[in-house]
Amino acid sequence: MIIHDGGGNMAEGAAQRVESKKDETAILKEELLKLASDGKVSCAQAIALAERLGMEPHLVGRAANELKIKITACRLGCF
Repeated sequence: MIIHDGGGNMAEGAAQRVESKKDETAILKEELLKLASDGKVSCAQAIALAERLGMEPHLVGRAANELKIKITACRLGCF
């Protein structure tokens, strides 16, 4: 997380936050691709990845959708 310290330009701080989010998303997608050798990851794997990366599980789901990776064995029985 990048915190604006009051110095410099507000647009610069916003640009740094956007860049940080892009980096986080790239790392998430890279990790998902490693897990999903067959195009699938289990719900438990997705939640564990979210916890390991310190992000909300729905972000893992969104990235999986973008990568066309199926989430299987849903803990709620949805998939």
